[in-house]
Amino acid sequence: VRLWNVQDGTCYRILSRHRDSVYSVAFSPSGDYLASGSLAGQLYVWDVDKGVHIRSFKGKGDIFEVAWNKEETRVASCFSSNVVEVIDFEP
Repeated sequence: VRLWNVQDGTCYRILSRHRDSVYSVAFSPSGDYLASGSLAGQLYVWDVDKGVHIRSFKGKGDIFEVAWNKEETRVASCFSSNVVEVIDFEP
């Protein structure tokens, strides 16, 4: 996952942990965290400023969508196995 500076077009940060293609990403409401979901069913939550992985979750099936609730306390991921997993998040 690459984060880009939209003002000058430079790569701001590379978040390396996924082994398979990432299909969905979502910033938390505050912008402090990023959730990324891969075709291998792996969900990672990142600290954007530090560029580090802080949480992970492995589900069954490929992840097609990730989303945060407005309170930034949960992350949902939609799997190809027709399952939506909602995990609690505490930084």
